[in-house]
Amino acid sequence: MLVTAYLAIVFLLALCVGLELTARRVTPPQSTPTAVANPAFRGFQTIFLRAYLLALWADWLQGPYLYKLYLHYSFLESQIAILYVCGLASCVLFAPFAGWLPQALGRRQTCLLFCLSYSACCLTKLSRDYFVLIVGRILGGLSTSLLATTFEAWYVHRHVDVHDFPKEWIPSTFTKAATWNHGLAVGAGLVANLLAEWL
Repeated sequence: MLVTAYLAIVFLLALCVGLELTARRVTPPQSTPTAVANPAFRGFQTIFLRAYLLALWADWLQGPYLYKLYLHYSFLESQIAILYVCGLASCVLFAPFAGWLPQALGRRQTCLLFCLSYSACCLTKLSRDYFVLIVGRILGGLSTSLLATTFEAWYVHRHVDVHDFPKEWIPSTFTKAATWNHGLAVGAGLVANLLAEWL
Protein backbone atom coordinates (compact mmCIF):
# COMPACT_ATOMS: atom_id res chain seq x y z
CA MET A 1 0.00 0.00 0.00
CA LEU A 2 2.86 2.37 0.81
CA VAL A 3 4.45 1.63 -2.57
CA THR A 4 1.15 2.50 -4.28
CA ALA A 5 1.03 5.83 -2.47
CA TYR A 6 4.58 6.69 -3.54
CA LEU A 7 3.86 5.65 -7.13
CA ALA A 8 0.76 7.86 -7.11
CA ILE A 9 2.84 10.80 -5.87
CA VAL A 10 5.47 10.23 -8.56
CA PHE A 11 2.73 10.00 -11.22
CA LEU A 12 1.06 13.22 -10.01
CA LEU A 13 4.42 14.99 -9.87
CA ALA A 14 5.22 13.93 -13.44
CA LEU A 15 1.77 15.09 -14.54
CA CYS A 16 2.28 18.49 -12.89
CA VAL A 17 5.69 18.93 -14.50
CA GLY A 18 4.23 17.98 -17.88
CA LEU A 19 1.37 20.44 -17.53
CA GLU A 20 3.74 23.20 -16.43
CA LEU A 21 6.04 22.64 -19.40
CA THR A 22 3.05 22.62 -21.76
CA ALA A 23 1.74 25.86 -20.27
CA ARG A 24 5.12 27.52 -20.69
CA ARG A 25 5.25 26.56 -24.37
CA VAL A 26 1.75 27.88 -25.02
CA THR A 27 2.30 31.19 -23.19
CA PRO A 28 3.99 33.80 -25.39
CA PRO A 29 7.40 34.88 -24.12
CA GLN A 30 7.33 38.12 -22.17
CA SER A 31 10.03 40.72 -21.93
CA THR A 32 12.51 40.18 -19.11
CA PRO A 33 11.62 42.39 -16.15
CA THR A 34 14.25 44.76 -14.86
CA ALA A 35 14.32 42.95 -11.50
CA VAL A 36 15.62 39.76 -13.10
CA ALA A 37 18.37 41.68 -14.87
CA ASN A 38 19.54 43.53 -11.75
CA PRO A 39 22.41 41.57 -10.12
CA ALA A 40 22.19 43.46 -6.81
CA PHE A 41 18.51 42.59 -6.48
CA ARG A 42 19.10 38.97 -7.46
CA GLY A 43 21.85 38.66 -4.85
CA PHE A 44 19.65 40.16 -2.14
CA GLN A 45 16.75 37.95 -3.18
CA THR A 46 18.96 34.85 -3.05
CA ILE A 47 20.17 35.67 0.46
CA PHE A 48 16.60 36.08 1.67
CA LEU A 49 15.28 32.96 -0.05
CA ARG A 50 18.08 30.76 1.31
CA ALA A 51 17.34 31.73 4.91
CA TYR A 52 13.55 31.79 4.55
CA LEU A 53 13.28 28.51 2.65
CA LEU A 54 15.59 26.80 5.14
CA ALA A 55 13.29 27.92 7.96
CA LEU A 56 10.24 26.69 6.02
CA TRP A 57 11.94 23.36 5.29
CA ALA A 58 12.67 22.83 8.98
CA ASP A 59 9.07 23.61 9.85
CA TRP A 60 7.65 21.26 7.22
CA LEU A 61 10.13 18.49 8.05
CA GLN A 62 8.99 17.85 11.60
CA GLY A 63 5.23 17.63 10.91
CA PRO A 64 4.84 13.94 10.02
CA TYR A 65 7.69 13.02 12.35
CA LEU A 66 6.05 14.33 15.52
CA TYR A 67 3.13 11.94 15.62
CA LYS A 68 5.40 8.94 15.10
CA LEU A 69 7.76 10.26 17.79
CA TYR A 70 4.96 10.67 20.33
CA LEU A 71 3.75 7.15 19.58
CA HIS A 72 7.31 5.90 20.06
CA TYR A 73 7.32 7.60 23.48
CA SER A 74 4.23 5.47 24.31
CA PHE A 75 1.79 8.35 24.74
CA LEU A 76 -1.93 7.71 24.37
CA GLU A 77 -3.88 9.18 21.47
CA SER A 78 -5.58 11.63 23.84
CA GLN A 79 -2.20 12.80 25.19
CA ILE A 80 -0.90 13.29 21.65
CA ALA A 81 -4.02 15.27 20.80
CA ILE A 82 -3.40 17.55 23.79
CA LEU A 83 0.16 18.16 22.59
CA TYR A 84 -1.09 19.19 19.16
CA VAL A 85 -3.82 21.41 20.64
CA CYS A 86 -1.21 23.15 22.83
CA GLY A 87 0.85 23.92 19.74
CA LEU A 88 -2.10 25.25 17.76
CA ALA A 89 -3.48 27.25 20.69
CA SER A 90 -0.12 28.87 21.36
CA CYS A 91 0.16 29.77 17.67
CA VAL A 92 -3.22 31.51 17.88
CA LEU A 93 -2.34 33.24 21.16
CA PHE A 94 1.06 34.46 19.95
CA ALA A 95 -0.22 35.63 16.53
CA PRO A 96 -1.16 39.17 17.65
CA PHE A 97 2.26 39.62 19.26
CA ALA A 98 4.07 38.26 16.21
CA GLY A 99 3.02 41.33 14.26
CA TRP A 100 4.09 43.67 17.06
CA LEU A 101 7.43 42.06 17.95
CA PRO A 102 9.34 43.11 14.80
CA GLN A 103 8.55 46.74 15.57
CA ALA A 104 9.42 46.40 19.26
CA LEU A 105 12.56 44.25 19.03
CA GLY A 106 13.59 44.91 15.46
CA ARG A 107 13.10 42.71 12.41
CA ARG A 108 16.48 41.02 12.52
CA GLN A 109 16.24 40.28 16.25
CA THR A 110 12.77 38.83 15.76
CA CYS A 111 14.11 36.53 13.02
CA LEU A 112 16.80 35.44 15.47
CA LEU A 113 14.12 34.94 18.14
CA PHE A 114 12.38 32.60 15.69
CA CYS A 115 15.60 30.63 15.27
CA LEU A 116 16.13 30.38 19.03
CA SER A 117 12.54 29.43 19.85
CA TYR A 118 12.42 26.91 17.02
CA SER A 119 15.73 25.37 18.08
CA ALA A 120 14.49 25.10 21.66
CA CYS A 121 11.26 23.57 20.37
CA CYS A 122 13.22 20.93 18.47
CA LEU A 123 15.49 20.21 21.44
CA THR A 124 12.49 19.49 23.67
CA LYS A 125 11.64 16.57 21.38
CA LEU A 126 14.60 14.71 22.86
CA SER A 127 12.82 14.49 26.20
CA ARG A 128 10.19 11.89 27.07
CA ASP A 129 8.78 14.13 29.80
CA TYR A 130 5.22 15.16 28.91
CA PHE A 131 5.52 18.63 30.46
CA VAL A 132 8.73 19.34 28.52
CA LEU A 133 6.97 18.27 25.31
CA ILE A 134 4.07 20.65 26.09
CA VAL A 135 6.57 23.49 26.56
CA GLY A 136 8.10 22.46 23.24
CA ARG A 137 4.74 22.65 21.51
CA ILE A 138 4.15 26.11 23.00
CA LEU A 139 7.53 27.20 21.65
CA GLY A 140 6.56 25.62 18.33
CA GLY A 141 3.41 27.75 18.26
CA LEU A 142 5.46 30.88 18.92
CA SER A 143 7.87 29.87 16.18
CA THR A 144 5.09 29.28 13.67
CA SER A 145 3.60 32.70 14.42
CA LEU A 146 6.98 34.35 13.97
CA LEU A 147 7.75 32.42 10.79
CA ALA A 148 4.55 33.68 9.19
CA THR A 149 5.41 37.35 9.71
CA THR A 150 8.97 38.28 10.62
CA PHE A 151 10.96 37.07 7.63
CA GLU A 152 8.63 38.86 5.23
CA ALA A 153 8.71 42.03 7.36
CA TRP A 154 12.51 41.93 7.35
CA TYR A 155 12.59 41.42 3.59
CA VAL A 156 10.18 44.26 2.77
CA HIS A 157 12.03 46.64 5.09
CA ARG A 158 15.43 45.83 3.59
CA HIS A 159 14.04 45.82 0.04
CA VAL A 160 12.48 49.28 0.27
CA ASP A 161 14.29 51.17 3.02
CA VAL A 162 17.84 49.81 2.83
CA HIS A 163 18.39 48.79 -0.81
CA ASP A 164 15.88 51.25 -2.29
CA PHE A 165 14.60 48.74 -4.84
CA PRO A 166 11.23 49.49 -6.46
CA LYS A 167 8.22 48.14 -4.58
CA GLU A 168 7.02 46.51 -7.80
CA TRP A 169 9.82 43.94 -7.47
CA ILE A 170 8.58 42.59 -4.12
CA PRO A 171 6.01 40.18 -5.64
CA SER A 172 8.79 38.56 -7.67
CA THR A 173 10.48 37.37 -4.47
CA PHE A 174 7.29 36.25 -2.75
CA THR A 175 6.18 34.38 -5.87
CA LYS A 176 9.43 32.43 -5.80
CA ALA A 177 9.05 31.83 -2.06
CA ALA A 178 5.49 30.54 -2.48
CA THR A 179 6.45 28.29 -5.39
CA TRP A 180 9.39 26.80 -3.51
CA ASN A 181 7.31 26.49 -0.34
CA HIS A 182 4.92 24.09 -2.07
CA GLY A 183 7.78 21.94 -3.29
CA LEU A 184 9.44 22.03 0.12
CA ALA A 185 6.21 20.97 1.82
CA VAL A 186 5.87 17.93 -0.42
CA GLY A 187 9.57 17.06 -0.28
CA ALA A 188 9.82 17.47 3.48
CA GLY A 189 6.69 15.40 4.00
CA LEU A 190 8.12 12.58 1.90
CA VAL A 191 11.53 12.73 3.58
CA ALA A 192 10.02 12.87 7.07
CA ASN A 193 7.68 10.00 6.29
CA LEU A 194 10.48 7.88 4.88
CA LEU A 195 12.67 8.56 7.91
CA ALA A 196 9.81 7.90 10.34
CA GLU A 197 8.79 4.65 8.63
CA TRP A 198 12.18 3.17 7.84
CA LEU A 199 14.37 4.25 10.76
